[in-house]
Amino acid sequence: MSRKTRNDESNEPTAPFWMLTYGDVMTLLLSFFVLLLSFSSVQEAKFHQAVGALQAALGVLNSSDAVFETPASTGDKPLEDIPLVEDRMKEVADAMAAIDSLDSGVDVIPTSEGYAIRMSSPVLFDLASAELKPEGRAILAKVAGTLRPTGDNIRVEGHTDNVPIHTAKFPSNWELSTARALSVLKFLNANGIAPTRLSAVGYGEFRPLVDNNTQAHRDVNRRVEIYVNTRHTDLNSSASDSELMWR
Repeated sequence: MSRKTRNDESNEPTAPFWMLTYGDVMTLLLSFFVLLLSFSSVQEAKFHQAVGALQAALGVLNSSDAVFETPASTGDKPLEDIPLVEDRMKEVADAMAAIDSLDSGVDVIPTSEGYAIRMSSPVLFDLASAELKPEGRAILAKVAGTLRPTGDNIRVEGHTDNVPIHTAKFPSNWELSTARALSVLKFLNANGIAPTRLSAVGYGEFRPLVDNNTQAHRDVNRRVEIYVNTRHTDLNSSASDSELMWR
């Protein structure tokens, strides 16, 4: 019987042959996933760059609050500090609380541009009328006193319920809501707020807060809202659905 030499033993394979194929496959798979990862990283970087540029162009966020770091746009005006907006809201709320005859009907609401003052229509106007009531004038005088020194831009919105109106003066709720907004605007202007800061719009019954299925809900929808822009830019949006109430 022949005996294996030391050289013959050193030439024997140390692992099964299928391990070579398996190792090649694992190497190829690893390379493939590394390649995919590199592609996804490139796309993510481009996505971050695109979103950051869009935020800067639209002024969606202040540069310090942006999700992605972007160069500050020189044309954008930064948001006021939140504590300052809260202080202004509290000033309005305190002014409303100082009116003895006012039990409810006025809310101060934070918005993305600053805050809004929401007043139910019965507080300011009689039914189907755009003439300010005496108590409504007292409320708006307090509001004007808080808004006058700020320099903030102001938009007045008029809203009604869905009960139709057909009079010679107000053929529809659009005319009524617009006339009410203009009455408030003119009062603010007469009480020292520059006309360049003021604008007005009437939405009729088409932007209700709640369904017009009860008298209580219709009272809620009949309202005037004063939107205050603490950024001193043009106002073009209403308060969000997720707004918080400050009574």
